[in-house]
Amino acid sequence: MTRNKRLNVAIAIAIAIALWIYVVGELDPSSVKKIKNIPITPLHTEVLSDRGLAVSSMTSQMLDIEVSGSRKAIANLEPGDISATVDLASASKGENEVHISVRVPNGITINNKSINNIKVMVESLVSKSVPVKIVYNGSFKDDEEGTTVSVQNNEVEVTGAESIVKLVSYARGTVDASRVKDEESTNTCKLIPVSKDGNKVENVTLSKKSTTVSTILSKTKTVTLNVAISDYSSDGATRKTTVPKKVIIAGRSDVLKSISSVSADDVDISNISKNTDIDLEFSSLPEGVKISEKNSHLVVKVTVTQLGEKVIKIAKSEIKISGEQSNLKYEIQDLSFVTLTVTGDEEAVAKLKSSDFELVIDVSNAQKGDNQIQISVNGDTKNFSVGLDPQFVNVKVSSK
Repeated sequence: MTRNKRLNVAIAIAIAIALWIYVVGELDPSSVKKIKNIPITPLHTEVLSDRGLAVSSMTSQMLDIEVSGSRKAIANLEPGDISATVDLASASKGENEVHISVRVPNGITINNKSINNIKVMVESLVSKSVPVKIVYNGSFKDDEEGTTVSVQNNEVEVTGAESIVKLVSYARGTVDASRVKDEESTNTCKLIPVSKDGNKVENVTLSKKSTTVSTILSKTKTVTLNVAISDYSSDGATRKTTVPKKVIIAGRSDVLKSISSVSADDVDISNISKNTDIDLEFSSLPEGVKISEKNSHLVVKVTVTQLGEKVIKIAKSEIKISGEQSNLKYEIQDLSFVTLTVTGDEEAVAKLKSSDFELVIDVSNAQKGDNQIQISVNGDTKNFSVGLDPQFVNVKVSSK
């Protein structure tokens, strides 16, 4: 290639690059972009609060949009430049369908939105008091644990939509295990509202965002658990209990050393009518002793069996005779049927049939003439109480 040709090629390339820069930089052609998961923010919730109302739910928390604009504007677009809101100033109690407003920077056009409206449920604004529960994050030695000596706020108030406030069981404060010392020390911990399952409940507020806790490092020990159960019921139901036999206690090592057992408060199951777990309470523990947080749920499990009754009639012809002698004839006199009154678990009794029981008389010791022979019952007499009427039958024995 001659020198002039190489020069012409270089000039052509330079012109092409310059044109590309001009088109991109100066003309800046339009570009399209999809943006997902833009949070929808409710506005003017304070207006609802002033009217004794609060938001309990929205059918959607996010939306997606497609925008267009110059390539430069699209390239410089940040998530924080876009806002999606719903105005709840005029919302009323119940379900409200509201329009979603989306704001974007100048030079950006919204082509479409994944949704235009959402339904917002508004309920009464209520408050209630809940206990503060302190838990420990991290691990202790096997025979140690953190003990809460005192809490600045034993209760706090939770406020929000009625159905959500009902979900809050307590306010949980968490203390890091590394901050618990042999000597009593003070820690400040954040409080969060949680359900009975320990899950955080959103969209409610607590009257206190944090609390001060005094803690100390305690020793733990497993000892025998004594639980007195009383049942003064007279309804005929059967109540069986399952009681934990061991419990972990916590306290100073010199206090725990002499303790081999503790007693829970007496448990009265007289009024229990269905299967129930009763939480154990401890109001008479030795001084300086607490029930350890290491224990799983300490409960008495009560299983209640409601009694039912069923009358079953078995014909004379179905009574089995055993111990017969081949040269003698045996006849049951003055009887059409035997009545069985069966008592037991209500559901199980209802399913019983006459074929579930067998009536037998043993005539091996019977003499010629009339004999009073007792009726025996074969069947599930372990789980059921069976009464017979009559209990004896008159059997006439004669030669064949």
